[in-house]
Amino acid sequence: MNFSTNLKEHLNNKPLDKILKSFRALYYDNFDSPSEFVFENPKNGTEFQFIAKFLIKKFISYVEENSDRLDNARRFLSRLGRIHCCIDTTFFDIAPYEPIATLILNHATDLEVWNSLVQLADTLESLESATDAELNLQASNFICM
Repeated sequence: MNFSTNLKEHLNNKPLDKILKSFRALYYDNFDSPSEFVFENPKNGTEFQFIAKFLIKKFISYVEENSDRLDNARRFLSRLGRIHCCIDTTFFDIAPYEPIATLILNHATDLEVWNSLVQLADTLESLESATDAELNLQASNFICM
C-alpha cells in the first residue's frame, strides 16, 4: 500500500504514542519479558490472541480518526476491518504479529511500526487467500468423489 510522502510528516504531527504505550503496558502486564518469540511466555496461561485484537482495534481507530489526512486511508481501513472481523471470529496464528510486536517493544520509530502494520496486512491477506484456495480445492475434490 503506497501512502503519500506526507506519512512521515503526519506521524510526526499525530504520533502513535498512545497505541504503542498501551500495547507495551498490556504486553508487560500479561507476558513475561520476550524470549525468542514475543508471545511465548504468557503469565497465568493468558490467552495471547487478545493482544493482537487490541492492536488491530487501536490502529483501526487511528486510521478512522485521521482518514482525512492519510492517502489511501479508506482502502487501508477496509483491509484492517477484514482482519479485525477475521480475528474476532476465529482462532488464528499469532506468528504474523511477531514482527510488529517486536518493533513496538523495542521502541521503533512510528514509521517503522506503520510499515510493519502494512506488511502485516499484506501477510494476513495472503494467508487468507491461500486458505480460501485450499478450502476451494478440498471442496472441489469432495464434490468430484
